[in-house]
This record gives sequence, C-alpha cells and structure tokens, in this order.
Amino acid sequence: MKKSEAMQRARSIYGIDFQNRNTHFSKINKALPVWWLEVSLDKIDDNRVKQIYFLLEDGVNLHLLDIPTDYLRQHKSGFYIRHDKNHMCFKIDISSYQELMGSKRELMKRFKV
Repeated sequence: MKKSEAMQRARSIYGIDFQNRNTHFSKINKALPVWWLEVSLDKIDDNRVKQIYFLLEDGVNLHLLDIPTDYLRQHKSGFYIRHDKNHMCFKIDISSYQELMGSKRELMKRFKV
C-alpha cells in the first residue's frame, strides 16, 4: 500500500480529511518490528497545523495516531531530533506503540484512534 492509498482508505474508515501536509505513512520495517517516521520540525512548529496523523500499516490493518502538534512542541526535548534534516524522528514498536528513539520513550498508544 502506498501513502495515497492509505489516506483514501483511512478517510473511509475514520471520516477524516487527511492532507499530505499533516499525514505521515509507514509500513512495518523489514528488519525490526517498528514503524519509522520522520516529521519536519517546520510542520510541528507551524501553529496552523493542529494535528499530525500517523497512518501505520501492519500488513493487514491500518492504524491511526492523531497527535496534537501542541503536544509535540511542548515535549520536543523527549523526542529524537535529527538536526541534519531538521526532523523529529519516530521509531514506534508495533506491539506496544512505544516510541523507542527519544529520551523519554513516549507511549504513543494514547494517540491511537
């Protein structure tokens, strides 16, 4: 499945009008049971972007995390920042939804829809 297909499928499941600007898509990594995502800090720091959506495919189902950008801004120090690309990086365990890269190891399951 590609991002555009995931967005279309998620629209019908969740009734949300996902946009490329605020939606990120990941399949399970081939080497580790995680979803990898990178989000530009420009998006996170843009007050006009209220939510960041993660569409996470597990091979069968499509999962949604609905993350307020305010939360990401307020907890920025707990997440891994890749300064060379100006991105916040996420490595999310597929079973626990725990973010594995940041210093606080955020439990992202709280954002699961």
